[in-house]
Amino acid sequence: MKREAAQIVRVRAGQQIRGEVTLPGDKSISHRSAILAAIGDGESRIRNYSSAQDCQSTLDCLAALGIRVERTPGLVRIEGGGLHGLRRAAGVLDAGNSGSTIRMLAGILAGQPFPTQISGDESIQRRPMKRIIEPLTRMGARITAREGGYAPLTIEGGGSASHRLHAAGRQRAGQVVRSPGGSLRGRANFGP
Repeated sequence: MKREAAQIVRVRAGQQIRGEVTLPGDKSISHRSAILAAIGDGESRIRNYSSAQDCQSTLDCLAALGIRVERTPGLVRIEGGGLHGLRRAAGVLDAGNSGSTIRMLAGILAGQPFPTQISGDESIQRRPMKRIIEPLTRMGARITAREGGYAPLTIEGGGSASHRLHAAGRQRAGQVVRSPGGSLRGRANFGP
């Protein structure tokens, strides 16, 4: 077997480069910031929101839940209505192909005083949801799913489940912003 000779490349110092670079928005932070803004009070402005379709699915679901969402290049404005500011969606919420959207919104929806159905594309419907169904059910939410714990999910909150979920949410508000790997991306505090 014949080996090719290594090629040597010499790099000489160049002139100084000046400019500005904008990195793409982080998907994980974008999902979380939009959801926190939706359950916060008043207007939030999120700069450099991810352009990923998954993150757009989160915005679309929030808008379907009655949250005012305005997206312009480089900026997303969300008018939050507080913990009880979401409204019953007219139809099934579509998470698209976003596992983050369906998992994070399930936790928020479990504390709302109305039923909601959330689903997604074929890929989402093949992903097991037991890891969110079981803990939310233990906290008092009523969640139905296809056999085996697959989407679409019907989430019924309200009553004592709503109270327990909101109390737990205040005690552990920072958990909603944890990345899938477990590192803390930010902090949040909701009331006393």
